[in-house]
This record gives sequence, C-alpha cells and structure tokens, in this order.
Amino acid sequence: MSLKEGLPPAKQGQEIDIVIAHWCLFAPGRSGMYETVKEIIMEENKINGVLAGLVNPEDEKGGKSDGWITTQSHGWAIENATIHVSHYFMTGYSTMQKPRVMAVHGTPEACYEAEKESGSFSSVIGALQNLDASVVFNKRQYAFWKPFDHRGTLHYIDKGIDLTRYTPKGMRIDADGDPAIGMGEIERKGGVKLPLHVYLAIDKYYQINEKTRLHHWGTADERPILDIIFHKSGFDRWLGKYRLLGFQMYPENWYRAVTMLISPSMYGDPSRVHFEAMACGCPVIDWGSSAFDDSHAIIHARPFDSQHLAECIATLYDRIRANPAKTRSEVRQIAEQFYDVKRMATQLVKILREVQNRE
Repeated sequence: MSLKEGLPPAKQGQEIDIVIAHWCLFAPGRSGMYETVKEIIMEENKINGVLAGLVNPEDEKGGKSDGWITTQSHGWAIENATIHVSHYFMTGYSTMQKPRVMAVHGTPEACYEAEKESGSFSSVIGALQNLDASVVFNKRQYAFWKPFDHRGTLHYIDKGIDLTRYTPKGMRIDADGDPAIGMGEIERKGGVKLPLHVYLAIDKYYQINEKTRLHHWGTADERPILDIIFHKSGFDRWLGKYRLLGFQMYPENWYRAVTMLISPSMYGDPSRVHFEAMACGCPVIDWGSSAFDDSHAIIHARPFDSQHLAECIATLYDRIRANPAKTRSEVRQIAEQFYDVKRMATQLVKILREVQNRE
C-alpha cells in the first residue's frame, strides 16, 4: 500500500495493510473518550502493518498536538485511510467514507439524553442499521444495544488504558488528609455519576475521623453549584486544601497521592478514572450496582447506601494502613490483568481488518 504523504519513520519498511482514521474531538485533559482514542491509536501504531491517525471532525487542517499525538488533516484521512472509525457523532467526511465503524463510548443513559435533545433515537441505532460495524466497551452497553443489532454488526471489546503511563511510581501531588480521598468525576448526562451520595458518606466518615479530606477534581461547569452545596451544608470543612479543582492534564499524579478513590458511577460501569486509579495502585470503592461483574473495584458499597459507603471507607483505610505497599501492588496487578490498552487495540484491529476485507 502506498501512502501519498509517505510513512512515518516508525513504520518504514513495513507492508501497511490497513490505514485507520479515528474521527474524534481533540480534547486533551477534558475528555476521557479522547484520552482512550489517543491511547488506542498509539498502541495500534505499534502493530505491524497498521497505520492509525487521529482526525478532528471540527478541524480540517489538523496539526494540533497534546505532546503525545498530533491530529491529521481531513485530506490525510480521505486520501489514505482504508477504514474510518467515528468516536463522535457522524459528521462531515466521516459520514461519507466507507467502510465505516462506530465506536460507542457513552453510557446508555448518556446516549438516551443526547438523543432526546436531538429529537430522535437514531445515532447508535442508525450505526447498527447502516454502518459496517459498531463497537462498545463494557458489558452493560452490549446488553443494552444488542436488541437493535439485527445484522450482527455489534462487537464488544475490552476497554483498557496505557499501563506504561499510569503506574504506581512517579510524581505525586502534595495532598492533605488521613486518609486523603480522591474523586475525579462529576455528574454526566443521564445522572450516571452523581456525587451527592458520596458527599453524604464522607460527611458520615468525617464524624469518626476528622483528619479525612476529599480531593475532588474534574469539576467544570458544575463548580458554582458545588461551591454552594459545600458552603451551605458545611461539607467544606473536609475539603482538601486545593478545594474544588478543574480538569487535570496529569491525573496520575493525583492517583499516586490519595489514599483511595471513590467512583460515583451509579450503574456500576467502570470508568476511565476508575481504570487509571487502579493502574497507579490506588484502591477504588464503587457502588456494587453492576450486574456484569466487570468493575474489579477493591470494595463494592451497597448501592447508594451512604452509611455503608462510610463503613467501606473505614474498612479500606484499615486495610491500607496494615500494609500500604501490598495493597497498592495488589491493585496494580488487577489493572494489569483487566485494563490493558494493548488488548483493546489488538481486538479492535482484528475487527477492522475483518470489516475491511469484506469490502
């Protein structure tokens, strides 16, 4: 296969049999979807015969970089790609090209809320009905969308992250609290990550341990209302010294610093923050609300029971204090077993090659 713009140095001498254009918004530090797509591309480019690139639907010229990856132009995708994967809504050239694959990152609730805003229920269903393949990244997504898959084009692959970036060793934030509790997510569409039950639990735990502090990052538009909640309730007495923080470009420095992390995912879907934390050896507590046993958190609290979550915090803290190194090592081992982006990229490339070869 000849490429009009030539091969990058790392791919020189390889026989390229598939060129993948991943259409995704360029949103470093602000979007878990972007971070996942970026890491998939970086891993795909390590596979022999594969050339993958990131294409921003809203930027025709490309050339933007976050230090890890640089976006390609729409022209690069049109002239060179042999298959197109849309991680965003179908737009522009990514709609026109074929073969096409849709990657569904959002929870069913988030997808439903987005569809309500558009006045239809067509994006994912339309992909299942019209595109060459669609992929999802957790078992609940697969169960939700499978009834609409009348052509057998829906695929489940294991979600992962870059385990070479997210590691227990490295720089860390000077975080106060004993324990220091982390939470790196806020409410999303469909109410799938409401933090209020978590706040109630930490307040209950604070009543028996006034040294505890919450470090809450990832807040953005919600900051004004969260400020009101913390001030009016008195919860600000257990906020960490950095107060409420926005998006973090290097969240791994937080995972290494906090004692534990709490995932507020209401339906038990393991989030990217959850994966990142465990890869850094940070134990995670989540709501035990998943029916699919794919969370692998260290402790599952009874769903939405703030008193039980407070008890889980105390239990986990005692376990960590008994042997911090052992606990972090065990958590890292779980991440290595279940959350490797290498497996994710390999599974995706296999599907894409099959789709391409059908053309």
